[in-house]
Amino acid sequence: KFCWKTLVQPELYGEGTVVTHWLLDKDSKPIIQCGVIDLLLRHVETEVIKGINKRKGNRSDILYDVSVVAGVDNAIVQFGSAHTFTKPLFEVNFTQFHTNASGLLSSQTGWFVPEKESCSTANFEDDEIKENQVDFRSSMSAFYLNTKHNHLECFIEKYNSFGTATYTVFPEAHRGDDDMGAASFSIHLNCPRFLNMNTSRSFFETASVLNKVISESDPNAFRTMILGRDMSYVRSFWYTKDQTKSGFLSRDDTIEILNSVVELHWKNEIKGLSKMQKQNFLETFCNLANEDEDEMISLDNLISALKSYTARCYFSGSEEILLKNNIGRELKASTKDHLDEQSRRYPIVSEFEYQQLLGTFLTIDDGNAGAVPLPRSGQLALVTPGYKMIDDISVSPYQTMMFPLKHHRKGSQKKRRHKNASGFSPHLTVVPKSDSLDSITLDVRTSVHVCTEIPINIRIVRIGKSTGKFHKHGSKKKVDLGKKNLIAALRLVVEGSPIVYEKSGIAENDVVPLPLDVLDSSHFHALLIQPLTGRNSHGSWRDPILLTKDFLLNSTNMRDVTRCHALSGIVVQKERLNVHSSERRRNTSIASDTNRSILRRTAWDTTIQVVPFFLLSNSLPFPIAVRTWQTVEEDEGEFWDESLLPSTSADGTNEDLSSDEDFTYATPSIKFKRSSPDEHHSSSAGNVDHYSEDTVAVGQTLRLSGVSLRETLFLQVSQHVIASENASFMWTSPMQIDLKKMKTGISKKGVTQLPKLILDLGDNCDCLIHVSIGGGTRVPECTIYSPYWIMNKTGLKMEYRVSQRKKSYLDSGIGGLPIMIHGSKSEHTNEKYNNISSKISLIPLECPCQEVAQHWWDDTSNGLLVLQKSAMVEHGRNSVDWSEYVDLDAAGTNGEIKCGSFIFNVRIESLAGAFHRSNLICFTPRYVVKNTLHIAVSVLPIFGGVHDAIKKASQLRQNLKTIDLKRKIDLAPGESTVLFNFHNYSRGIEKPYHWLAFCVNASRFGASFKCKWHLIPVDVAESHFFGEHDGNNDTMCGILEAKVHSSDAGSMLVSISHAEVPPYRIENRSSTHYLRLVQDDDQAVVFELPPLYSCAYTWDSPLGRKKLRAIVISKARSKDNQLEEALELERYEEASQLNDKGGENRNNSVHTIDSDDESTESETTKEPLLHSLKRGVRLDSQARKLNKTERYRSPRKIAVFSLDSRSYTLTKVGKQKDLPCPSAKESESNLRMKSSKLFTHIRIVAGTKILSFSDSTWLSDQVQAGILRKGGNFKSALCEINLQGFGLYIMDDFPREVMAVVVRDLQLHKPTGSIELTASVRHFQVDAMLPDARYPIIIEPMPLGVDRRAPMINDSDSGNLIVPESVGKKDCFWMQNEEKPVPVFEIACSYVPQSNMVWVPSLNIFICPLKLHIDVDYILRILGMIVNSTNKYQDGNARNLTATSQANDQLKYITRGQLNMCMTYIEKLHIAPVHFDMELNIQSDDPDDDGEGDSSLTLHSIAQTTTSAGVAGLLSWVINVGANFAHVSPTFQYSQESHSDQYCDIFDLLVEIAKSYIVQTVKQAYKVVFSMQLLGDPSLLIHQYKKGISDLFVKSGAEMATGGKDGVGKGVTSLVQNVGGGTAFFFGKVFGGVADLADAVVTNETTSNHLKPKSASSDGKHPDNVVDGVVQGTRFLGETVVHGIAGLIGNPYRGAKTGTATGVAKGVASGVVGFAVSPFVGALGFVAKTSDGLGATTKYLDLGVIEARCRPIRMVPWGRPMCDNGLPFLKGIGIRVHTIRYQKARKRFIEKNNSHKNGDDDGHVTSEEYKRIRAAEERRKNPPRKLVSVLHKKDKYHYITAPIRPKLLDVPGNLVLSHYAVTYEETLILRSSDLQLSDVVAINVWYVCKSGDCRRF
Repeated sequence: KFCWKTLVQPELYGEGTVVTHWLLDKDSKPIIQCGVIDLLLRHVETEVIKGINKRKGNRSDILYDVSVVAGVDNAIVQFGSAHTFTKPLFEVNFTQFHTNASGLLSSQTGWFVPEKESCSTANFEDDEIKENQVDFRSSMSAFYLNTKHNHLECFIEKYNSFGTATYTVFPEAHRGDDDMGAASFSIHLNCPRFLNMNTSRSFFETASVLNKVISESDPNAFRTMILGRDMSYVRSFWYTKDQTKSGFLSRDDTIEILNSVVELHWKNEIKGLSKMQKQNFLETFCNLANEDEDEMISLDNLISALKSYTARCYFSGSEEILLKNNIGRELKASTKDHLDEQSRRYPIVSEFEYQQLLGTFLTIDDGNAGAVPLPRSGQLALVTPGYKMIDDISVSPYQTMMFPLKHHRKGSQKKRRHKNASGFSPHLTVVPKSDSLDSITLDVRTSVHVCTEIPINIRIVRIGKSTGKFHKHGSKKKVDLGKKNLIAALRLVVEGSPIVYEKSGIAENDVVPLPLDVLDSSHFHALLIQPLTGRNSHGSWRDPILLTKDFLLNSTNMRDVTRCHALSGIVVQKERLNVHSSERRRNTSIASDTNRSILRRTAWDTTIQVVPFFLLSNSLPFPIAVRTWQTVEEDEGEFWDESLLPSTSADGTNEDLSSDEDFTYATPSIKFKRSSPDEHHSSSAGNVDHYSEDTVAVGQTLRLSGVSLRETLFLQVSQHVIASENASFMWTSPMQIDLKKMKTGISKKGVTQLPKLILDLGDNCDCLIHVSIGGGTRVPECTIYSPYWIMNKTGLKMEYRVSQRKKSYLDSGIGGLPIMIHGSKSEHTNEKYNNISSKISLIPLECPCQEVAQHWWDDTSNGLLVLQKSAMVEHGRNSVDWSEYVDLDAAGTNGEIKCGSFIFNVRIESLAGAFHRSNLICFTPRYVVKNTLHIAVSVLPIFGGVHDAIKKASQLRQNLKTIDLKRKIDLAPGESTVLFNFHNYSRGIEKPYHWLAFCVNASRFGASFKCKWHLIPVDVAESHFFGEHDGNNDTMCGILEAKVHSSDAGSMLVSISHAEVPPYRIENRSSTHYLRLVQDDDQAVVFELPPLYSCAYTWDSPLGRKKLRAIVISKARSKDNQLEEALELERYEEASQLNDKGGENRNNSVHTIDSDDESTESETTKEPLLHSLKRGVRLDSQARKLNKTERYRSPRKIAVFSLDSRSYTLTKVGKQKDLPCPSAKESESNLRMKSSKLFTHIRIVAGTKILSFSDSTWLSDQVQAGILRKGGNFKSALCEINLQGFGLYIMDDFPREVMAVVVRDLQLHKPTGSIELTASVRHFQVDAMLPDARYPIIIEPMPLGVDRRAPMINDSDSGNLIVPESVGKKDCFWMQNEEKPVPVFEIACSYVPQSNMVWVPSLNIFICPLKLHIDVDYILRILGMIVNSTNKYQDGNARNLTATSQANDQLKYITRGQLNMCMTYIEKLHIAPVHFDMELNIQSDDPDDDGEGDSSLTLHSIAQTTTSAGVAGLLSWVINVGANFAHVSPTFQYSQESHSDQYCDIFDLLVEIAKSYIVQTVKQAYKVVFSMQLLGDPSLLIHQYKKGISDLFVKSGAEMATGGKDGVGKGVTSLVQNVGGGTAFFFGKVFGGVADLADAVVTNETTSNHLKPKSASSDGKHPDNVVDGVVQGTRFLGETVVHGIAGLIGNPYRGAKTGTATGVAKGVASGVVGFAVSPFVGALGFVAKTSDGLGATTKYLDLGVIEARCRPIRMVPWGRPMCDNGLPFLKGIGIRVHTIRYQKARKRFIEKNNSHKNGDDDGHVTSEEYKRIRAAEERRKNPPRKLVSVLHKKDKYHYITAPIRPKLLDVPGNLVLSHYAVTYEETLILRSSDLQLSDVVAINVWYVCKSGDCRRF
């Protein structure tokens, strides 16, 4: 956006180095006239001129031979803070970048020379580039700052790419017949590695911070920020100096203020100036401010001067860091540089010297801020009294860190170990706030803070160390949270306790840290909250909050503690942050990152979120007044024995607070704020009733605090009307909201939402009250909304009738508030809403009114509205009636609705944001007509069949009746009209349609000529063309285009305009033949084309037969010749009559004739029709017959239908039927015909189809050869792009991978000399990477086998480039035998560039069958993570309030001409059949979930944040409808789509294809119901039966035909898998669903999940085999029976604990019934598990298909960067077995008898010994065959090589060992459904026995 120039300033934030100081400038023109480039160019030009002068010749074309070789070893681009010691926000690394470019440029053309070889003066080496070419090779990686851990996270992993781009122009000598001098481009791009991109929550947060930083980089914004900062500096000093508050100071005082500002903040501006220069600088500034020259300067004048001076754009104030102290005590700060300098000067050996050192620090009191100089090392030192100093705090503008505090002790107290009562370790949390590019503000606070959503006061009281039995047994430092009535005990114990901290007036979203002395005290403390909401400025205090770690975090989920949180209105949130460690511990290497190590390096930052007790949201389009009240009864059961509490003295203080521990230096005493030490807390006596009356604006939320969650809340609502004082509000009847029934912290077994209540706010305003639990805070939220908003924008008064209701609604149609209805049968308030299907019907009450319709009309975009009143009563009968009912829940639909003869448009859409629960039903005009011509038109709406409309149009042309004159509408240029009523002319014979008849009111030639009325079918969304005749020429004088399309409002818009591009053109390229042409229709006009003439054309009758008849005629039979003869005869007769007259009349006549002859003499020979136009009324009948006003069945027209004529459809491009020519005898001309036929051809040029008739075949041959359709440069271009793939990985903050999107092998191929372009994707998959994911694979392609086709791009060379040179090609076995699967997506397209259109000769699209496993709960977790991270930096109060404004927006109709649509011609379009296997599971994966809508709450939360109506509509469908089908697995099959010769707008074609798929989806909707798992998914079973039987015959036949080349047995395998396995799975689903249903029936809130087995249905996680199924089934049976026995005792006990008779009855019933049905449920589960195991066993037959994640999951420890993907795609491991070498000891045979002991050893060997020796030698030379197996211990499956016999390697002289080698050269592919890099793989060697068995070697 701006040109960034540099200005170097020394020692700027650097450590003794020069750092570039960036300066922003608006000037975008770079200055290069004085640079090295300009010098080089001038040098070249000078040398060239010298050479020309030497040759003394004219200056010829100068060729510049340019060669550039560039290499960059490493280039880093960083963007972030201005401080050099901080890490950048974003970083991009370019490494090993090399480029080699060569080109030859011409000085005359300014472009490349055709070929470098054509230049004879240039000498090139053999290895030098000889064409204009660019080669490049680079490696790139990108990183972003992880703001949570302050390290750079890899965004784009190191990525290598290389390529070549060439440009060549074919010279004349090498140009072929097909070449027309077109340039040749070639692009070769190879990316042999995966492009891996990692994203996380930190990525979105960093992007938000980066966006903020970039927005501040704007010069105007930055100057404004600098000015505001400087003004704040000046004001702070001014107010200190101006004690009288007069606003004026003397000149000397002003200079003194400026001196102070300069010394602190403007050092850069005065750097290097002398004292005198500095004084002159300030005097000049004061002169600007002293306008009156009275030596008195005002603050306003000084600020004005400051604005004038601040035209600079520099970084001011960047040499300071602002520290805010929020720890509740004094804080001292300094830089690490200052600390080291002071330590070197004054060594610290005693406490006194240490205190002196602290005296040099900056002291910041609690609640104040102070600025410290910017540290060169980037480190600070902080210290607070009583604790050790933290001297190595690294400053980060983005990371929040925690720093542990250690007590500073001395003397004998060093041995004492301090323990605080809160349980929180003392930590300081440093929260950075980057205010701008150059400034940092650090908020130093404690690790526990309060954040509020409502205005509150807080108070902290001290409750002492010992409180009797309130403490935990055996420990005085812990509170027994398990005691009964903990709430009552806390209420009593805080009464009269001393106040140690108090803060008032805390606004919404403010953060108040708790004092450090409170968290690190040896006494217990309690927090009290006083809300300030409602009309009462001070409410009662809420229940106390015990400030202990166990109480706040509640890690054991104790019920009483949870109730305390709920009654106190708090939600405790914790975030794990990194803890700062010293340099010594930081440098210590950690051997293993265990949980203990993580806990040592992290700590919890705790937030006490103060929330209201009740939220009331207004989702209505108007403000409301709300009145709430509640009567609270005392709960006598919640009391604490006061004798057990600590006694209090007379003054109200606790006697147990006399310990002196809190007054030591170890734990300093708490400083009382805003209260004296004798002040004590006095809470409200007893429970307080609630009453409030407030106003809630549109889309806003009211937060109520004084509401009890244990009592019923009463609610009254009224519309908020601003009226006089005497006006009274109409309040609704009181509504009861049973909060005690909801699942808050008070009631664990409650519901998440209450039944909806009906609310009547007046006429036409029916609303609902919906109360539900918020997803994060668990606060009851009441939403007042209306599910249906009705808006009438038709301009008519309407009456509505809703199904199931007797009430009618009247609508004036003038806008304002919409009519709101709820659609329930009940009409009274405070009744439950019946969720039934609601429908609406309407009827118009009055005729259209111009004033009312004008209210919704936008004249700027639509033009002036012309509205004709349509009669409600015609011929004594009503023309209006009640319409059919329209479903109000059909969001996203749009269509017409008929009220008798009146037609309107209805559009239903879901609103977004705060109104996401409502649907907007908008009624608008259905048909709108706009006249964009420059002349007026008349329109008349018609309703009838095709023949009825044609007949009426013919009648209108002949004569307009009186009633037609009343009904027609005249539109001037730029005017528009709305059509409500189409006049019925149907005879009931054929299907009627809506038509628009129009004629152009232009002047015509000829008295007998009548304007033609054209017919537009307004129900067809496309462009229609019509031809206009002027009454003189047979050919068309103009072509009109009527564009019919759907507008944004849903209405059908008809725009009449001139056709910029004619649809057809007729060419007569013959030099002698005349052509006579006519459409094959009765209403068509005959026209002729002389030789070498052409004309634009469209169908005369668009509704007639689309065939053009043509015939060749002679000149004598042509109309031109006949007209010329008739005119000559007429002239002769006129001359004869004039000669018979005498006298004066004759003279006058002669004078007139001479004048006429003089003016028309030349025109008579050149244009015979011109004379006929001027004297047309005087033409005789013979000449008049030649005009086109003659009757349709004329002799001229009959002649066109002779035997020599031919018909043409004008649809298909290419050669057409030849047109025969008449013979010489038949011709009346004396000229001889050149040929016996005319050659016909159709082509497309610039969006127009051209029909050409030629004497020769040259044109058709050239077109067929490709000259006119080769596409110019596109045909000669070459493009080869080969991408190995890319992966997108989403991670959370742990960090863990949650989702991976992998796309492999992307290829784009465009060969030279062809217009074909092919693109393909080999593999696409989406994986769920969490180990506990229900479906590990979300989207995967179904296997279609190996692609045997030749590769489009030979990428073997590119693959070798990533292999090191040391690796031989023979070891790259994967390249020699690499098989690639059939592409997942493939598109083959041919393209011909044309002006004004897109020409696609062929388009073929193939999509591989896909499997979709959608776990809604898992998807919502990921969406919630992304939404929360993006909303973190957004305004939480911002709401989408555009729904109310959109409801009253004016109607705007944008025509297609205004949208600049482009026509597209597609000769052949084919989309292959598409197949989807879908499995959708909406059930929660949490076994403890009660199924009451946690996913629904998440969906509502996402719907509130979205601004897209489409997304809101989809989420609404999932919420309302999708929950009814919790687990379905439908299979959708879509047939192929084929279109040919489509010449239309591409948008219309896409809409037509989309409608086709939508219709097929609707037809297959039954599959959703029949695929329910409860029914066993019968649709899938039927499909499997069909597939298994068909594959048995088809695949088996193919195997026999190929001789088993690709394997055998596939048909039988498919039969077993689909029929056998499908049947087993079917029974498993049925029995499992019945078992789950029976278990759900007997389960209620008294049933425990302990010992309860999981679902009986496998739910996508089938057993591995039949044995595993039996084991799981047996386990399920046993656990079910045990759970039933346990429930027989446990359920009644839990029911009795509720204390109600209903609870006891429920517990007894569920226990007895559950025990009775448990064997039945267990047996069903056993059968289900066994059946699933049997079905899974059949899958073992398919060895080639492994459904697994694309690669193993990356495991990364806490706080560490995510490691790179070394293996981005790994579904199997290939283990190459080359050679095995082993050695074996040779056996020595010793004689059994020791006969040679006596010394007579003659070497004799017995025959038995000889046989043994020979056999041993034979075994040694021929050892048994060896094989190698690889065992994956997780799957327990051996992968075995082929058995190979070892080869003996004899070693000379070695008689002890035998050496062997076994050569395999085989690859074992280890596949697994869950392959991890940590899996154990065992490699074993076996030998084959003689029996054929294998034994371990």
